[in-house]
Amino acid sequence: MTGNEGGEATTAEEVLSYWFDGDMQELHRTKWFPVSGSDVQAATDADITSRFGTLLATAETRALHASWTSRPHSFVALIVLLDQFCRHVYRHDADKRKAIDVLALELATQFVDDGLHLHVSVPHFVFALMPFRHSPTPDRLEHVLAHIDGRETTMLHDTDLLSKFRRTTVQRQSHLRVPNHREPGEEFDILERAAFLHPNEALLLPKHPLVPIMHAFLTSMRAGSDACPAIGISLSGGVDSMVIAYLLVTLAPRYNNFKVVAVHIDYLNRPESSAEAAYVRAWAHDHNIECIVRPVEECQRATTKREDYEKLSRDIRYTTYQDVMARFTIPGMCVGHHRGDVQENVISNMMKGQSLLGLNGMTPSSMVNGVRIWRPLLAVNKDAIFDFAHTFGVPYFKDTTPQWSTRGKLRRQLMPLLQNIYGDGYLNNLSNLGQEATECADVLETALLGPVLNTVQSSGLAVWIDLTLLCAQPMFLWKEILRRVCHERMGERMIRDKPMGELRVKVLKPNFKASWITLKKQTKSFVTTQKHLVLFREPVFQTVFPPDLYFVAETTPLSTVGPWRIQLRLVASPHTDAQVLEVSYIYTSMD
Repeated sequence: MTGNEGGEATTAEEVLSYWFDGDMQELHRTKWFPVSGSDVQAATDADITSRFGTLLATAETRALHASWTSRPHSFVALIVLLDQFCRHVYRHDADKRKAIDVLALELATQFVDDGLHLHVSVPHFVFALMPFRHSPTPDRLEHVLAHIDGRETTMLHDTDLLSKFRRTTVQRQSHLRVPNHREPGEEFDILERAAFLHPNEALLLPKHPLVPIMHAFLTSMRAGSDACPAIGISLSGGVDSMVIAYLLVTLAPRYNNFKVVAVHIDYLNRPESSAEAAYVRAWAHDHNIECIVRPVEECQRATTKREDYEKLSRDIRYTTYQDVMARFTIPGMCVGHHRGDVQENVISNMMKGQSLLGLNGMTPSSMVNGVRIWRPLLAVNKDAIFDFAHTFGVPYFKDTTPQWSTRGKLRRQLMPLLQNIYGDGYLNNLSNLGQEATECADVLETALLGPVLNTVQSSGLAVWIDLTLLCAQPMFLWKEILRRVCHERMGERMIRDKPMGELRVKVLKPNFKASWITLKKQTKSFVTTQKHLVLFREPVFQTVFPPDLYFVAETTPLSTVGPWRIQLRLVASPHTDAQVLEVSYIYTSMD
């Protein structure tokens, strides 16, 4: 800083010194590219306003044009003053910034027309051309890229800054080229980041941390073999799934060119969803990815009960996965879950009263609704995924998670609060807790859960389990076993904690006797003398029948149920046997 340090600046040298002197990384962090809305940005705004506010006001009147444009360095200072400093001074006055952008663009155009951009340093070059980025048109950005090409052939220093300038210029150019897939007048700003091609991708991509992780995943799945000729990706357009898709198609040549197939579910709940679907389809086509878009027209979130909507939309999603996987011989469908999702899951599952064994909620490979789900980036932090996308130009949509939703409140309110209270380390603690829960579940699965579940027997009428195998176990293992019996073996709702506790107390009594027990209102259950729990399926004791129920045959085929052979016969009401049928009696295994 010159002799006027700390006071109001009056010279071009003070502008250049403030903006360009010092450590490059510190300049990036505090002045050039501070995080939007951060305390650092606010402090820089205040500092620039205090030091350069009066000088900026003078520049707005064109009073500095004649003297400052006479030399290349002071010309750069004038452009920086009008193009950069105005963004700090007038942070909350968009109209003011827009008016000053006109002046800055005029100066930048003159600067280039005079050929001055060829004779200044790379940092001065970048910020002298920045007004073209702030008032972009495709032609202007094409010219900027051409000037960057010219500098790259001769530069020896500041290559990182020029490379960043190229990437961000291409991103801005891509934003202008996003096709409008809606009706005239209905444009949607759907992209958080637009696509671009890194000029040194072939050299840099193999060095990125995500690449060896994906190589390990593809090798373990035998990608490109007869067992895995294609891999699916659930492509929402978010950064996680887009990065996985990009990695899959980029690495496919190393694995016998396996086919990449994307599935995009368009829920039609937001006005821009169809534009997103069209963009995903076009991006996939450009990258030689087969893309199947499935619009959900059967239900809408706004007009359907939440529970019904979630079930129906989930069924549609997984049915679509199954159909696509069968069509293209896909053994697994990739999803974009990462380490942060596991951490959110641990918090959410704890609050919902999830079992300790299911606290993690996610594993690298699992079966969900009959679909093999793969999560190749589950151990990766979100920052690494963002870094890959920003480095190699992988586009992705804006985060549309509603702030009022449970997930939105968790991300934007609860987790920042926990971080403020417990520090950054709390996230690692969540990950460790989830991992330990998974390891505990694996041990119990082998030592206890698996052997007990293997004894479970079932028929069309009921499922039965030997409770003597659980008598010595704590309550949470009863809950885990019976949860899996209800969900996985019967496809029905879980037994609530209170009746389950009553069942355990009953079975453990010294004077235990066989009896009926009410575990769920919708059905009946029976515990035998041998302490075998028989859970009848919900339709077995149905008391309300559809009004149009009728028999299409006079007799049914002979069926075997335990020691009995049963055949149903239609009896006319005047028949003498019909009177006998007016009295019903339930036969149990005790009879």
